[in-house]
Amino acid sequence: MFHSKRVSKICEQIAIETNFDKDGVDQMRIDGLMHDIGKIGIDEKVLEYDILNNEEWSDVKRHVEIGNRILASVNEIIRCSDSQFDPVVAKIFVENVLGKTWEGTVN
Repeated sequence: MFHSKRVSKICEQIAIETNFDKDGVDQMRIDGLMHDIGKIGIDEKVLEYDILNNEEWSDVKRHVEIGNRILASVNEIIRCSDSQFDPVVAKIFVENVLGKTWEGTVN
């Protein structure tokens, strides 16, 4: 999570420096936070290895495809907002980045 927060901050700083409006800055920050969401489908132990075999490397490369499927499915984000995703970030992402209506409940 530290990596994603760091990428989020970098995206936010770039947006500020390129004169994005407040909504644009917020969207860039959220995009940075969610950029590796597809890694959720990869065994955590594999992500910790320094050297990967061909099968493990194939799995890691699939994180983009996995992330695309997750993000394309707003219901999945809402459904998993309390177990896999931070509910506050998920709601912001669904409403502000995807431009969809939040149908879940955020505590």
